[in-house]
Amino acid sequence: MVAKLPEGPEWSYEIKLDGYRAQALSETSGVQLLSRNGKDLGKRFPEVVAALARAIPHGSIVDGELVALDATGKPSFSLIQNSATSGATFVFLPSIYWLSPEQISLASHFRNGKRYCRKR
Repeated sequence: MVAKLPEGPEWSYEIKLDGYRAQALSETSGVQLLSRNGKDLGKRFPEVVAALARAIPHGSIVDGELVALDATGKPSFSLIQNSATSGATFVFLPSIYWLSPEQISLASHFRNGKRYCRKR
């Protein structure tokens, strides 16, 4: 243990979220929320699935962490384990995105928020 964390360009830190690793798959039939073992989390966290359905484009897969937040906004693993009775706020924090080929093609036509075209 140290009183102060080391600083400098050779050090980097990430927040320990302490939730469930999950993937959101957006298809034309809707969004699936799956655990890393392939278990369906959608029935247990329908509000997260509804939010993801509005947030991610069809054809995308988003990897992230499903986290329960306590009343002070801190992640709590015990609240996510007791999701049916905890009354916690649940959030999905993305870490990696996979886009469909059509979305990659579309994204490649934009730079700095402006349409990008090359003259032939």
